[in-house]
Amino acid sequence: MGHEINYLEALKSAYNVIFEINTSTKLVKCIHGKDTSAIGIYYDIDMTIDSAKHFWVNNYIIEEDRAVALKYFNRIITPGELEKAKRPLQIDFRIKTRRGMFFSYLGVAVKLNDDSFLFCCRDMTDVRYSNMFKLVKITTFGYFNVQINDEAVAFSSEKAKELLAVLVDHRGSFVTGSEAVSFLWEDRPYDKQTQSNYRKVALRLKNTLREYGIENIVETKNGKRRIVPEKVQCDLFDYMNQKPGCEKLFHGSYLNEYSWAEMTKYDLEEMR
Repeated sequence: MGHEINYLEALKSAYNVIFEINTSTKLVKCIHGKDTSAIGIYYDIDMTIDSAKHFWVNNYIIEEDRAVALKYFNRIITPGELEKAKRPLQIDFRIKTRRGMFFSYLGVAVKLNDDSFLFCCRDMTDVRYSNMFKLVKITTFGYFNVQINDEAVAFSSEKAKELLAVLVDHRGSFVTGSEAVSFLWEDRPYDKQTQSNYRKVALRLKNTLREYGIENIVETKNGKRRIVPEKVQCDLFDYMNQKPGCEKLFHGSYLNEYSWAEMTKYDLEEMR
């Protein structure tokens, strides 16, 4: 049992999402990455092997890869196939999320014990498509807006969107949990309830950015978060840095929907 735990922990450090497929109960369960992976966030309940196979192929895999993916899945669930293989059975597959973003994954099936095996997936998008340019444009003068190649990002939570606005307002400086709470819930104390609320909001933001393939614009370290200025195009940053041609971007309007933005707005007014 201890060997299995150590083996699983090692796999968790190497793969973004891991599914356990139990050949006795005929159930598939996401045991790692459910809340953070583009292919794990919809596996909220255990599924039968057959249901999981069709859900994976029909809801994630792009059409060109479906035949190969179905053949692979049928092979790894066939009794004895993993034991006969001389090496772990791997597959390269591409998915399209419900947000319309594309990801490239490496999947590998490995034996866990007599009753189950693991299907481990690693996001290879940055490795395989490192030359693909994705322009993230953030607008703060007026109302807050985020676009990717001129397509607006649809946030699943208004608070998650506001958290990103807070990070942008801090222009690359790290924001602690207590500082973020003071912006998101201005009239509430930093207690267990608001800490819990903040963690949920931060997770929703992370999931949204991940679905669009831009999670690297936010850096997290020891519970603190910051926007990474060099990975976005932002009117606030360009204006504050006095970028040539950006001197007249600000016309007296800044993050209109957020009351806490008044202090930065005052600084911007002083620069005019």
